[in-house]
Amino acid sequence: MRILEKNAEFHRHTIYSFFLLKIKFIRYDIGMYIRRVTRKNKDGTTVAYLQLAHNEWDPKAK
Repeated sequence: MRILEKNAEFHRHTIYSFFLLKIKFIRYDIGMYIRRVTRKNKDGTTVAYLQLAHNEWDPKAK
């Protein structure tokens, strides 16, 4: 992650990313975490996705 300058321009997705990163650090308190999935395209470029996920196990659902 790059360090932002004092007068850096913030975009909507940048603020959202900071919010998600904050959730990641308190994941044990609320049972949620950020999952990062990466894949490679046919042309060799890499794409990464962030997903908000939770760990909840229901023994009756099995």
